[in-house]
Amino acid sequence: MAIPLLIPYVKYVSELQANNSQLHMSNARLQATQGSGQAKERQTKGEMTIHCPCFPRLTRSEAHIVVLQGEIESVKDKIDELRRDMREVEAQKDSLKADLERLGVGVVLDSGIESSSKKRRRQG
Repeated sequence: MAIPLLIPYVKYVSELQANNSQLHMSNARLQATQGSGQAKERQTKGEMTIHCPCFPRLTRSEAHIVVLQGEIESVKDKIDELRRDMREVEAQKDSLKADLERLGVGVVLDSGIESSSKKRRRQG
């Protein structure tokens, strides 16, 4: 007779255990969310340090600035290189044009596409 009286208590205890387990999982999720929120806040304030040996003790934003400055310098170097190449090509073009003129060959070496109206004016 004592066993039927214990069944409601066993159910109640098992429900309490299930609720306790759910609370623990919810608490873990809340702590994880809170931790990532705090990390984002520190990151936006520039307080979070980056863990990279090439940038010791710099915040993420400072390290990002250093990386971007390096990329800007790389782009500037590439622009300078392309300008040198462009000057060389222009010099070669001028040299070829002079050679053709010396040989008496009339050639138009202008870059770009001639419009159809310019062609008609030239022909007409």
